[in-house]
Amino acid sequence: MDFDNVDEAIRVLAGSDPEQRIAAADALAEKGGPEAVPPLIAALADVDHDLARAAVRALGEIGIRHEDADLRAQIAASLMTLVNGTSARTGRVAAETLGRLGNKRAVPELVEALSHDDWTVREAAATALGELRATVVEDRLLEMSLHDPNRAVREAASGALAHLAGETKGGAESFGVVGGFDAR
Repeated sequence: MDFDNVDEAIRVLAGSDPEQRIAAADALAEKGGPEAVPPLIAALADVDHDLARAAVRALGEIGIRHEDADLRAQIAASLMTLVNGTSARTGRVAAETLGRLGNKRAVPELVEALSHDDWTVREAAATALGELRATVVEDRLLEMSLHDPNRAVREAASGALAHLAGETKGGAESFGVVGGFDAR
C-alpha cells in the first residue's frame, strides 16, 4: 500500500486492518518524523506482534534519521521494556534496534537479555552491547563466547568482544568520540 503522506499513514496505523497497519508502520519507517513517534509507540503494545515488530523497526529508523537526543531517548525508553517483556521475536528486534540507536541507558535491559531462554534474543543483546561499547559486560560476553550452547550466540559474543577490544586500544574511540562528536 502506498501512502500519500505521513498523516495518512498515521491514520491507517490506528485502523483495524492488520496488513494495512503493518504497511503504514513500514511507510512511517521511511517517511515518518517526530510526529509519527507517539502513534508508533502506541502500536508497540498491540496484540499483533507483527505490527509491534514493524513499529519497533519504524521507531529505530526514525531515531537514526533524526539526531534529536530527546527523541532518541524517548524511542529507546519505549523499546527497553520490549527486550525482555514480549515475544522473543519482538525482543530480538528491540535489542537490535537499541544497539543501532546507541543509547547506553539500554545496557541493563540488554544485560538481562543475555540470560533469555531464546537464543535469538541473547544473540541480539550481545551484538547490541558490543555496538554500545558496554565494557561492564566484557567478562560475561567472554563466558558466552566460550560456553553458550548456541553457536550464533557464541559468535555474537565474540563479535561484541571485538568491538570492546577496539575501544580499549586507545585513541578517540576509547573516549566514546567518533568522527568529532560524542557517540554516547
